[in-house]
Amino acid sequence: MDVSINGGGGAAAAALVARRAAALPALRPLALVLKALLRARAPPLNDVATGGLGSYALLNMLLAHLMLDAQARAAPAPCISPP
Repeated sequence: MDVSINGGGGAAAAALVARRAAALPALRPLALVLKALLRARAPPLNDVATGGLGSYALLNMLLAHLMLDAQARAAPAPCISPP
């Protein structure tokens, strides 16, 4: 269980995820598919209390991957010259 009182972290995290989801259209469908796959396992792997992966952690991993992938695609291809 995680309890927070008078903290603005949750609202800030929700706003961050909303901004990133708007900028990265692949985030939502990827997250929904992966959450369904985690839930379908026996025992479910989406239950944090039993050692599974929660939604926020999953979103952060997907954001990191999508952002790194976008950077890699934007970088110029290395120039390989013949010997």
